[in-house]
Amino acid sequence: VGLFPRMMDYFTADGRRPTLQSCQQEAADSHVVIAIVAHRYGWIPDDQPPDEPRSITWLECERALATGKELLAFVLDGKNAAWPAESREEHAIAKAVTEGRATPELLADVQQNVARLGQFKEWLGRQVRPLLFSSKEDFQRQVSEALNDWRHRHPQLFTATGVEPGQ
Repeated sequence: VGLFPRMMDYFTADGRRPTLQSCQQEAADSHVVIAIVAHRYGWIPDDQPPDEPRSITWLECERALATGKELLAFVLDGKNAAWPAESREEHAIAKAVTEGRATPELLADVQQNVARLGQFKEWLGRQVRPLLFSSKEDFQRQVSEALNDWRHRHPQLFTATGVEPGQ
């Protein structure tokens, strides 16, 4: 839709994860932040306060809202969408059992992440109106529509560069 995404994929490939501060700065520097939430809680940065550690996605969403950015949230419809088992939080348990390395600690970690994912989805629902998607095509259509709508609501960001909304 004529926008330039900044994704974690674009950070320097140095074998290390970016810092919490750099991820939050990306969210603060963006015009709009898109959250995509399915069946994984995600990376929990170490460099955050120890009480109720949050995933990087949750922290970036918080930062976006705190800095007045619009947050577009897309949540997988868990009832109507097929999803690969290996892309679910629970897959770590099945894999560990198969490999003979399952532990009570792993089970506790996975259960905790599943609970945190539910809390994150609830939090998102209180902050914005998440859109449910049920397939890759449905997701692509909804993101495209949401970004086009966002562009039309923020023409001042495009007229300065000579690019008009809808072009």
